[in-house]
Amino acid sequence: MKILVPLDGSELAEYAIGNAAAIARGLPEPATIVLARMLHITPVSFATGAGYYEQIVSEAILAGDDYLRTVSYRPSLADLPSERHIASVTGRASEWITSVAHTTQCDLIVMSSHGRGGVAQALLGSTAAEVARTATVPTVIFRPTAPPAHPVHPPPPFTVLVPLDGTTPAEQIIPVAALVARALHGRLRLLSVLPTPTGNAAEHRAQQATAQAYLAPLCQRFAQNGLSVTSSFAMGDPALQISEQALEGNADLVALTTHGHSGVERFFVGSVTAWLLDHVPTPLLILRPRAA
Repeated sequence: MKILVPLDGSELAEYAIGNAAAIARGLPEPATIVLARMLHITPVSFATGAGYYEQIVSEAILAGDDYLRTVSYRPSLADLPSERHIASVTGRASEWITSVAHTTQCDLIVMSSHGRGGVAQALLGSTAAEVARTATVPTVIFRPTAPPAHPVHPPPPFTVLVPLDGTTPAEQIIPVAALVARALHGRLRLLSVLPTPTGNAAEHRAQQATAQAYLAPLCQRFAQNGLSVTSSFAMGDPALQISEQALEGNADLVALTTHGHSGVERFFVGSVTAWLLDHVPTPLLILRPRAA
């Protein structure tokens, strides 16, 4: 298995390295960390002339490779196989990240939601959201501003909140969420968000029964495989409910697909994902579901 960590040379972007290493160490099979550095070439660079331009790019690539080599020696990556990839790029950072993930055959992308450094715009939240929407592999997005681990002893198990809307596309995130939960010795919490009640008590009870009937077999399936899993449901706006459940339930990771098709039309569309990136400090695991 390969885990891609895109870097822009900043400490904030490097925040993802330790998280990627923790996931890699807990996987049932050996994992390789792919460290990638993008050198963003601006139009101003071309004005220096061909000879100077080639020299500038060559020196930048050498410096970038030295940077990645130094990063690979960090204690958090000790004994983990790693690869280094660096390139000069004139296009969008998100396109380069998804391209690297494809060409290096990575199974997971782990990145920070923003960064500041030589590439000022490389790892902004908007880029992270673009990667999550377009990448063909799951993407874990950490926010460097996330609060520290819950100050209790012993610490609670790592909790992955999985919002579901009852559709097959939404359920495609479950195996990936389970893989990460196992790697971090954690548990799953499945969440079904229902439409806002209309005031009809019978309809309200029917919605609850449907949600419980849907979640129960999913919980049972993972429990039989030795993974701790619980379920719950909430009612109202999906983004707000996911946010509330993540924060009040002390979730360590929210895992969801980028869109879905159900009575809750806006459940997993990109705008909800972007809203969560902007408003919730909890890390996100995002998957673009495969076409049926």
